[in-house]
Amino acid sequence: MKFIFGILSFMMITFGAPADVPYTEIESAFQKKNADAIARMGNDKLLISVLGKESIYSNQQATHVLKDFFGKHPVVDFKFIFKGKENQDGSFAIANYQCKAEAYRFTFHFKKNDSAFKIIRLNIESE
Repeated sequence: MKFIFGILSFMMITFGAPADVPYTEIESAFQKKNADAIARMGNDKLLISVLGKESIYSNQQATHVLKDFFGKHPVVDFKFIFKGKENQDGSFAIANYQCKAEAYRFTFHFKKNDSAFKIIRLNIESE
């Protein structure tokens, strides 16, 4: 009986634990300029604003937008400087994106879908 209770407890903790915002995965994807991985961490439709130009994109389109940005502004460093409190509705975060001669601020808005946090909005602004 203890064995069964132990297994059930383990399963509840392992599979029932709330998902966290994937900050580490996002930072890694930016450092590697992996636009595909970033877009896959997004919702089916992403609202992206790049230097004031805003539109709603599918994941495939978002990949192209990010690849274009990475091509024009190659990353030297990317780090989160603020991580908002996570709740049932979502969260937000701010990151610094450093190029050779320029710096940008990335603002992420996350929404919890099912058991995972997904990027629903991404703003890219000059600093």
